[in-house]
Order: sequence, then C-alpha cells, then structure tokens
Amino acid sequence: MVLLHGHEQHIYIPKRWLLWLYSLSADKASLHRLPGRLEKAVVVPGVAGREFTLWDDFPVEGRRDAQQEMTLEGLLIHMKTEYNLQVSGLYYGPAVLYSVTSEHKDRLRQSVSDVVRMVTKSEIPPHTRILEIYASFAEDEDCERVPPIRYLLQ
Repeated sequence: MVLLHGHEQHIYIPKRWLLWLYSLSADKASLHRLPGRLEKAVVVPGVAGREFTLWDDFPVEGRRDAQQEMTLEGLLIHMKTEYNLQVSGLYYGPAVLYSVTSEHKDRLRQSVSDVVRMVTKSEIPPHTRILEIYASFAEDEDCERVPPIRYLLQ
C-alpha cells in the first residue's frame, strides 16, 4: 500500500493500482511525485469487536462446482456459518435486497442474481463477474464500516 498525504486526510492505495494508473497516464511527470514507500493499511473498528482494513471483504462463491446458484437464504446461512455473523440487511447500491424488518420472505428462495435483477429492475451486465453487496449485522447495527460481500457470479 502507498500512503498519499492529502491536506486533511490520508488515502491508502494498493501499489498495483498506482502502477496501472501510471501506465494509463499521459502526464507521467506528475505521477513520479507519488511516495514510493509501502505503508500498512488503516485498521478500522468493525463488526462485533473485530477489526478490518479498508481492503478486507467477505468472499462468497455463488456457484460451486457447476451447481445451481446460491439462494438469498443460502447467502444468509453462509455468512452465519463461515463468519459467525447474523445478517439483518443486504444492500446492492441503494437497493434493499433483504431486511429482517420487511416482508422479504419470498426473496429467500430466489437466487441472489434474480433478487438483484428484481429489485434494481435492470439486468446484470454479462461482463459482470462479482456483485458487491453490503450487509448490516445483528451483532452491530450501528457499524458504518463493514467490508462488502464480494459475491462471485461464475
């Protein structure tokens, strides 16, 4: 990670992203001033007393060994068994995929991608391989910095 010093904040960027940015930049002279030392990512308080870095996530394979895609209920069970976290809400952008306070019981039997299509009222682009889903957890409803669920479609 590379630490970029701003006026009032620090931004941590993976070095490979900077190299990619450098390869695309027409003005390479301005990018050479970026600091080259590696820094540790900022640790933020997370869910249920756990700590996460800004680069953490919860990886989930939507299909395993050419099986049928995981249902929304399967995703909730996976988060409970793998991470010991009880999901109370799932969000894809501004869309609410699931909430314990709402009547979303019918969505539990549908595949995750079908729920995303239904709620957003749009198709998932064919080139999309990963859905970035954010969750709220019963263990810590007020936590604002929760790593995303990276749901692998294929």
